[in-house]
Amino acid sequence: MSEGWQSRLSLLRSADFRRLWLTSAVAEAVRAIEILMTSIFVYRLTGEAFDVVLINFVRAAPLIFVGPTVGVLASRFDRRWLLLGQLIVLFATSIVLAVLATTGTIAVWHIAVGGFLGGTFFAADFALRRTMLADVAGPTRVATAIGLDLATRSLTRMLGPISGGILFDTIGLDGGYVVGVALYGLCLWWVWNLEGSFAAIARTTAGFFSDLREGIRFIRGHQVVSAILIVTVIMNLTVFSHQTLVPVVGESILGLSATAIGLLASAEGLGAAIGSVLVAMTAPPAWYRRLFLFGAILATGAVTGFALSDSPVLSFVFLFLAGLGIACYATMQSTLSLTAPPPEMKTRVMGTLSVCIGFSPLGILYLGQFAAHLSPDVAILASAAQGLVALGLVLLFFPALRRAER
Repeated sequence: MSEGWQSRLSLLRSADFRRLWLTSAVAEAVRAIEILMTSIFVYRLTGEAFDVVLINFVRAAPLIFVGPTVGVLASRFDRRWLLLGQLIVLFATSIVLAVLATTGTIAVWHIAVGGFLGGTFFAADFALRRTMLADVAGPTRVATAIGLDLATRSLTRMLGPISGGILFDTIGLDGGYVVGVALYGLCLWWVWNLEGSFAAIARTTAGFFSDLREGIRFIRGHQVVSAILIVTVIMNLTVFSHQTLVPVVGESILGLSATAIGLLASAEGLGAAIGSVLVAMTAPPAWYRRLFLFGAILATGAVTGFALSDSPVLSFVFLFLAGLGIACYATMQSTLSLTAPPPEMKTRVMGTLSVCIGFSPLGILYLGQFAAHLSPDVAILASAAQGLVALGLVLLFFPALRRAER
C-alpha cells in the first residue's frame, strides 16, 4: 500500500528539500518569462517564425552535450558546488542582458548567447539538482519529491508567461532581465545555505570515458530504462517543440495581445501543476510505468488538438490537457530513472536522460523546417502526428511499460 498524503508531505519539513525545491521553481519562472518575452521580441523584430524557432534551438542546444558530462562530474565532485557555479553564471548573464536591454543596445545575438548559457543550467538539472532532491527524499519518497518539484515548476511556468506578457506590454524586455537578476540572486542564497552533504558518490578509479561506457552498458541491459529513454526521444523530437510556436500561433493565428498570449501559454503550466500534485499525492508505485506511457499519449494527443483549434478558449483547454499529460509523463520519467538504477549509476542514468531530452533542440529545428513552409499550426500538427505513430510502435514493442510493477 502506498504512503498516505500526510506522510508524503512530511518531506516539506526538510529545509534542504525546501531550498532545492524553491530554487527549481524560481529558476523555471525566470526561464518562462525570458522565453515568452524574447520570442515576442524576436518575432516582432524579424517577422519570421523560423527566427523564433532558431533562438529557442540555441537555448536548448546544451542538452545535446552537457548531460552526460555533468552526469559523470556529479558522481565525482560535490554537487552543491557545481550547482552554485551554474547559478553564478546565470546571475552574471542576467546582469549583462539587463544592462544591454535597458540601454537599448541589445541584439538578437545577445539574446541567443544568453539563452545558450541559461540552457546549460537546465541541461544539468537532471544530473545535479534532481539527484540532490532524491538524496534528501530517500528511496521511498522519490516520486513525491519529483511530483512536488514538477508541480511547482509547472505553476511557475504558468505564472512566468503571464508575468512575461505583462512585463513586455508595460516596461519592455528589460523588465524581464531585471527580474531575473533578483530571482537568480535568491536562488544563489538558497543553494549556498544547503546543510546536507552532496559529496562525490563514485567509488571507482576508472577514467572519465570508462565511466561513460559503464553507464551506457547498464542502460542497454535494463529494458524499462531503455524504453523510457526511447519515449523521451520521441516526445522531445516531435511533441514538446510546439511550445516555441505557441506565441506565434497566438499572434498570427488567434490574433491575441502579448498579455493574452501569456495567458494562453500558461495553460500548459496550469495543467502540469495540477497533474503533478495529484500524481505526487496519490500515484501507487505499481502504476508508475503505465502513468508514464499514459501521460506521453495524452500530451501528444492534446498538442494535436491544439494544432487543429482556431478558438482561443479551445486552444487553452487543449494546452491544459497537454499539461496534465506532461505531469504524468515527467514525474514518472524522473522517478523511474532514479529508482531503477543502483546508487552509483543514478547520476549517469539521469545524465543520459538529459541527452535524450537533448533531442528537443533537434525537434525545434525539425519543427522549424515545417514552419518555414507551412503555417505554424499546421507545422505543429505535422510533427505531433508523427509522435502519435511513434508512441504506438513503443506500445507494440515494449509491453513492459503496459504492465503494472510488482
